[in-house]
Amino acid sequence: MLRYAQKREIKNTMLVQGDALALPLRESSIDVVVSGFALRNFSSIQPVFGEIYRILESNGRLGLLEIDKPTNTFLKVSHSIYFTKIVPFIGGVLSDRKAYQYLPDSEKYLPTEIELFNMLEQSGFSEIKKKRLFGGVAQIVTALKR
Repeated sequence: MLRYAQKREIKNTMLVQGDALALPLRESSIDVVVSGFALRNFSSIQPVFGEIYRILESNGRLGLLEIDKPTNTFLKVSHSIYFTKIVPFIGGVLSDRKAYQYLPDSEKYLPTEIELFNMLEQSGFSEIKKKRLFGGVAQIVTALKR
């Protein structure tokens, strides 16, 4: 992803690769942190939020895009079939079969909404908000460092 972003030559952007628990960035040096579908890849999410809080400047924002679970029964069943059967099949045909077989199981690692909000609050974040997307198939969670 970094090589692709580098080719785009995005102005005023710093591309950094590092360990999410020890980012090679100064304290209070970043104004925005965004993450897309990454939480499932951490064995412990709380320390990651602590590290993000450390590097964010005062009034810095965090934005998380993650999968979610629909509350509508029809969408819940449809999404379950799609996410556990169709996506792994298509992903396995077009790409890495093991990665796409792991995907449905990775959903189990995500905290509930209450747990996620509590983790963010415990890390020091405030103004935590959630917006459901596509009938609850995905979510955007935002938070502020005061």
